[in-house]
Amino acid sequence: MSKFIFANETIVIQGLFLNNSKYTSVSLEKFDIGSHIVATSKIHDGSFVIELPIKIEPGIYRLKYSQVEANSFFDIIINGTEKKITFTFDFNSSNPSPLFESNTENAIYYNFLMNESEKVKALLIQQFFLQNYPSVKDDIFNRVKKNYFEDINKIRSERSFFIKKNKNLPWACALIKNKPINFSDNFRNDQRIIDFENHEKYWEKIEVSNESLLNTPIFVDHILIYLQYYLNSNLGLDSNEVEIGLKKSIDSIMIQFSSTNKIQEFAIRYLIDGFNEIGYVNIVDYIYEKYANLILKFNIQRQSEAKVLEKNTSKKLEIGSVSPNIEWKSNDNQSISNLHQIKAKEILLIFWSSDCPHCEEAMRKADEWAKIAKNKVVVAIGIENNKDQYLDKIKSYKNIWHYSDFKGFESSLLRNFKVEATPTFFVIDENKRIVNVLNTFPF
Repeated sequence: MSKFIFANETIVIQGLFLNNSKYTSVSLEKFDIGSHIVATSKIHDGSFVIELPIKIEPGIYRLKYSQVEANSFFDIIINGTEKKITFTFDFNSSNPSPLFESNTENAIYYNFLMNESEKVKALLIQQFFLQNYPSVKDDIFNRVKKNYFEDINKIRSERSFFIKKNKNLPWACALIKNKPINFSDNFRNDQRIIDFENHEKYWEKIEVSNESLLNTPIFVDHILIYLQYYLNSNLGLDSNEVEIGLKKSIDSIMIQFSSTNKIQEFAIRYLIDGFNEIGYVNIVDYIYEKYANLILKFNIQRQSEAKVLEKNTSKKLEIGSVSPNIEWKSNDNQSISNLHQIKAKEILLIFWSSDCPHCEEAMRKADEWAKIAKNKVVVAIGIENNKDQYLDKIKSYKNIWHYSDFKGFESSLLRNFKVEATPTFFVIDENKRIVNVLNTFPF
């Protein structure tokens, strides 16, 4: 017999979305090793209500209003003492941010963030000026430079004051303290040098020994950002250099997240699960070999590659999930590329065959779309056996990236995508998440 829960035994989240014309539901995610959904609710006339058990673990949760679009979320503090969390969110605002009921921990945090964001915008304008002004000797340059550093110090002082003043708001302070604002002192350097320097000292201001942050998205977000550095196509790294960089980053993460058993176990399990999910088998092998003592210590059972693929394939192909990664060589075998290194707002991944009568029209439409689409890429994987026929056919589709290993449906490129018919289209966003899967041209 289930226990009846009275209203005063729940925590209620009540939201009102203004000018909402596309979102129909919300989900609330809890973080530990990755994240999982703890509640969902339909949006009716712009409003939704979520009821949570009063004993839900305090922390920072993530409210998502789209499972497909990137950055379609914001974080909510559930501190266990505030029984009702109420906010409005206006999609037509120039700087969309939730407005919480006053004098709550969420309200105090987001009000600070909104005020700070205006100052950060001004700093970015000053930084752009300093980076591009031709002469560092001119008086105007030095006046702007002086203001720039003064404004940086003001922001840092305001952050310190917020943390000192609001010690009774530990989750708000954790967010401020562990999401630092980084402005380089060496702003005249090449951006790649600035990015490298930031990456090298990334963990200096993060409380990696604070176990309470395990129940927040803070650690997960930072690990993803840190690893993403070596997946940035602007670095021009080949697949071997990316792998070396990722291994170096993993070693750095394991050093940083070593203060307690709980934090250490979180880090290694999260890395294993994450790289298994996106199909980086070599990286998973490296973790098991390099950190065999921790694998044994935390009794982490390794699944066979076949079991990992069986477990993750359906999850990988869900709308909103991260696309499996695939690697291919150029047709002249001179260079190697992989899907996750492509920098574009949108990727259209096509599995097709030159023998397929339905594919020709779809490929023609895709080629025309690729020619006019800005910051979007079409990648076509040919499921082929006849090399000459394929090479002749792709001459007609010059705006598409092409590859085939000429192994037909035995190709390892199809392994994680479960392609069973041609053509099959995967629409993938800039964060490499699957937006749609179709058998007809989607645009």
